[in-house]
Amino acid sequence: MSSLKSLSLDYNELNVLPDWLGGLTTLTSLDVSGNALLGLPENLGLAGLGESLLTLTAASNALLSLPFSFSRLSNLTELDLSDNKLGPLPPPVVWQLPKLNLLAMASNGLQRLDHEVGRLRLLKWLDVSDNQLEALPLQALLSSMQLEVLKISGNVLEVPDDLPLMACWPRPEAAALSGQGEAGMGSSQKLR
Repeated sequence: MSSLKSLSLDYNELNVLPDWLGGLTTLTSLDVSGNALLGLPENLGLAGLGESLLTLTAASNALLSLPFSFSRLSNLTELDLSDNKLGPLPPPVVWQLPKLNLLAMASNGLQRLDHEVGRLRLLKWLDVSDNQLEALPLQALLSSMQLEVLKISGNVLEVPDDLPLMACWPRPEAAALSGQGEAGMGSSQKLR
């Protein structure tokens, strides 16, 4: 298995991932979706895997947090953590992944999106839909001028009637604001 590039362990009812994953130094894509994982192994970001892994899909588990070593996945470009239990705040190690261009954290019980999201300068696609977000750090999101798709539907955002900052958005048509509900369409200043 020394030349393995892609590994799919999805929907296997796994409670933990095997330690040998950290030794797969040529692995570029890992899918562990649909299991019963509460966490990811500490060695996932260590050894050679930290440099080779480009795509990690860990959706539909029961993840509560991410290990500190996760920040060593320095070449990770796509990360799907949707449908887990990471809320109320995203794990801080996510903001230390400089090459991320796709980040999916839908359905995690998130209540706040940290201003640190602006550190992800290459981010093109962000999905934080179906959480409990009340506000967005628009200045931080705007600082990521690569952002093309922003999915924020299904939250409790209070969207101002006039969104002056959204006029500065490179592609405002890509922002999915639907599903905010009547209470979320007032003239509040929560998007800041």
